[in-house]
Amino acid sequence: LRRRIGLDVTQINDGNAGCWPELVALAPPRPANVVFLMVSQLLLAGMVSGGALWEGTSGHAADLGSSLVHVNGGAPQLAHQVASLFSLRARLVAAGYTEASGTVVDWDMVAMADHIEAWIGEAAQALAQVIHNASTVLEQPLVILDTELGADIGARLTARVQIEMGRLETRGFKMPRVVAGRHGRLAPAIGAAELPLYRRYF
Repeated sequence: LRRRIGLDVTQINDGNAGCWPELVALAPPRPANVVFLMVSQLLLAGMVSGGALWEGTSGHAADLGSSLVHVNGGAPQLAHQVASLFSLRARLVAAGYTEASGTVVDWDMVAMADHIEAWIGEAAQALAQVIHNASTVLEQPLVILDTELGADIGARLTARVQIEMGRLETRGFKMPRVVAGRHGRLAPAIGAAELPLYRRYF
C-alpha cells in the first residue's frame, strides 16, 4: 500500500485506536488512568496508564478481551465469546433472525428486544469481571465503555455493568466509575487518524 500510494502507512491496534479519541474527548484535567472497552465484533480494549497509552512492545498490550470470565455460573471462557457482536449475532441467528448476520443498522431492534436484553445481562457479567481484574492492575481507572449498537443499548449496557460490579467482592480498592463512550463505532477510525498526527507533532 505504501508503494502504491506514496504515503506512509501506520498500523495501529483497533483497541488502542479507539481508546485515544475517547481520552482526548475528556475534559481536562484528564484522568491519569483509563480503561477503554468497546463491544465490537470482538471486545476491543485500550489502557492509559500515567497519562500514556499502554501499547507494549507489539502494540497489542491491553488485550482484555482475552480475559477469562464466568457467566451464569458456567465454565470459564474468553470475554470475547460473551461481550461481543459475535456472541450477540450467534444468539440472534439461533433464534431465527437471519438478518443479524448482516449490518447492525439493518436490525429490527424492537423485534429482537428480548434476546438483546438477555445478551446485555450476560455481557455485563463478563465486562464487570474484566473491569474488576483490570482495576487490580491499574489503580483507580476511569472506565469508558463503547459499543457499535447505538447510544440506547450502550447506556443500558453501561448501567447493567455498574450493577454487576456491585456484586463482586473487593478487597482494598474502590470499584471504578464506568461511563458510556462518545464516539461509538467510529472511535477506532478517529483514533487511527489522530494518533499518527499526535506522535508526529507532539
